[in-house]
Amino acid sequence: MNTSEPRPPRSLAADWVEGRLSAQDAEHAARLAGSDPDFRAEAEFVREVLAAGQVMPLVEPPPVLRQRLRQSFQQWHRAPSSRVSQLLEVVASLVFDSHRQQLGLATRGAAATMRGPARHLVYRCELADLMVEARVDEDADQVDLRGQVLLSHDTGSPIFTAEVLCPDRATLSVDADAVGRFSVLAPRGATELRVSNGEMTIIAELDLQTEES
Repeated sequence: MNTSEPRPPRSLAADWVEGRLSAQDAEHAARLAGSDPDFRAEAEFVREVLAAGQVMPLVEPPPVLRQRLRQSFQQWHRAPSSRVSQLLEVVASLVFDSHRQQLGLATRGAAATMRGPARHLVYRCELADLMVEARVDEDADQVDLRGQVLLSHDTGSPIFTAEVLCPDRATLSVDADAVGRFSVLAPRGATELRVSNGEMTIIAELDLQTEES
């Protein structure tokens, strides 16, 4: 005699369609499918969901998303006493500005095919060099920032997300790759760029209102 608790209709239908029931329960589900329109509809719904999942294309998540998930899993896998409670933050100094020095500098790894004049900025701190290419979109009143973090030592993840801060809002990048490149659309009024790999944050002051000479 089967003394198990009755399953909800959809749970029973899913187990039946996917072949997870015992012979006795499967026979019971088959009888329900023949006599109960509601159960039959649930079973058909499960079949449609499974069929849709088989034809749905799988999209590879961007590196920045994979990194965030991996870091979250690693953090919560650690004992509470060993979890990182605060990121290391370092302020980087501006050492080169092409608008001021009137020199051409191609940002390593950044796209060089974008239209319009570019401004190149290089920041430096003890952890890394931060290279940024800024191109203004006059119509949208935004600046396309593309850059790369060049770590001084092979420590920590090379994938960095970028966040641009304004007095009234923040903008976060959605793409980054395994060689430290990132891109983010920044308002002209942005005052700070923060790049982080989940272990350290590099902070760079921005002045995107500076006019070309």
